[in-house]
Amino acid sequence: QATLTALHQALTAAILAAAGRTGAALTWKEARSLLKACGQSAAAEPAAELLAQIESHKFSGTAANAARLNALIAETRAMVGKLLP
Repeated sequence: QATLTALHQALTAAILAAAGRTGAALTWKEARSLLKACGQSAAAEPAAELLAQIESHKFSGTAANAARLNALIAETRAMVGKLLP
């Protein structure tokens, strides 16, 4: 759970920074809109989908297995790199 929270926070912070905004939370729909509005259209859908996946695992009450957790870590790392080169 702590890892999912950290992934959510990292991705949210990267999305907000890419959009030139501050804040602590946003929905996947808001993430998509913000990224499209700031010229990051190519990353908007993948970032929103990743945020939705993290939220789904985080709030479902069931633990993600190790392989899925490692995949989410790698995907989040890659997305942060795309958003904040």
